[in-house]
Amino acid sequence: MPILKRGHLIFGIGLWTLTMQLLSSPGAGGYCLSTNSSCWPTQAEWCSLAASLDGKLEKVESSEEYNPCYGPKSDAREISAVEPGICMQTHDCSRAFCNENLGFNLPSFVAMVQSVSDVQKVVNFAREKEIVVSVKTTGHSYQGSSTRKHSVQINLRDFPKIDQVFTSWEDSCSESFSNILKIGGGETWEDAYKAAFGAGFHIVGGGGLSVSAAGGWLQGCGLSSTSRKYGMGVDNVRRFEVVLADGSAVFADSCTNTDLFWALRGGGGGTFGVVTAAYYQLHSLGPIVFLAAFPNTFSLAATNRTTQVSDSFIDLWIDNAPNLPPEWGGYWTIDSLILYFVGTLEEANAGFGGVVKAWQQSLVSLDDAVIQIEEFPSYWIQRGEGESTDETGSTNLPIGNRLISLDFVKQNPTRMKNIIKEIRDNQFRAVV
Repeated sequence: MPILKRGHLIFGIGLWTLTMQLLSSPGAGGYCLSTNSSCWPTQAEWCSLAASLDGKLEKVESSEEYNPCYGPKSDAREISAVEPGICMQTHDCSRAFCNENLGFNLPSFVAMVQSVSDVQKVVNFAREKEIVVSVKTTGHSYQGSSTRKHSVQINLRDFPKIDQVFTSWEDSCSESFSNILKIGGGETWEDAYKAAFGAGFHIVGGGGLSVSAAGGWLQGCGLSSTSRKYGMGVDNVRRFEVVLADGSAVFADSCTNTDLFWALRGGGGGTFGVVTAAYYQLHSLGPIVFLAAFPNTFSLAATNRTTQVSDSFIDLWIDNAPNLPPEWGGYWTIDSLILYFVGTLEEANAGFGGVVKAWQQSLVSLDDAVIQIEEFPSYWIQRGEGESTDETGSTNLPIGNRLISLDFVKQNPTRMKNIIKEIRDNQFRAVV
């Protein structure tokens, strides 16, 4: 089945810009602009679309409607809840290319869809009227790809939750799977973690609880604190339900619409349709150890040991990271370490946990570093069962990444250490 063809919308969810390739369209880039009255739908046509939806359709009158987005400050949940759903978690990303010096990049209309039928109606309307489509849930895209000027935005924030657990499930290949969670296209990781934990399971998910569980995180790859043990997000999804650019609702798995299934699992950042549901593999629930370690900059400020401790912290990581067993996963920055270990505290301390403690003991003073290592019954409990979520709402978030070859680190540890220290000394920060 062809997924894309001339005259069809090309979507992007979470990572990629949403454009519509229509060769005969009167607007720049092949689609109709809101400033072009000769092609832009009339008020009556927009009202007709609004009346046909289960959800609501809101017109964005001006960029001033973004001002309430600054009110919730750093609360990601509240930022997402501001009407009419145009807020971005990083405010610069409400502007073109996430650049605060450029103009606002807000949609012309927002459709708060509440059903698959709603998604199909908006897609068909946009295709027939040759209007660009943007797709959004909570606005975490660091490229601003879930918002687009002159677009009609399909906003999944209010899309129904599903949270259905199948103890036995079969895909279209007739392959059987145990313990599958079906989530709706608008659910967040907070929703998914609650559903999985409530059924007695662990799920591989994002660190930001307000991030969409079926959107850009998953379709862009899905890196998790437990990915080294259980795989990335794309390794755990078994099926997608999708509305395509021609308005059809289909599913994709290992034996049906296989090209679409491949593409949605990191092959295009969700460029191929609107995901309305995902079927996700669950894992056994068990203890997890949280490890946090970092040089104590407050204590070190009164000494001349800051660089010495920082150097040893970098050395600690470069010497040990390449050989960590898959039970360890998480995040390391130049000046902090946040890791999770799938297992017990005793097992963690017998391995890298003990190495970190020994590093602290080797310092001139124990106060030169802060270490927390604690066992929890599950990841969700360690996260406080959703008591708080990720802090967002910054006006500027420079972000980028580099992939470093494991072989390079193993074969050139001293050079790798020097590279990291040079980054530190030039006042950059990095997450590895």
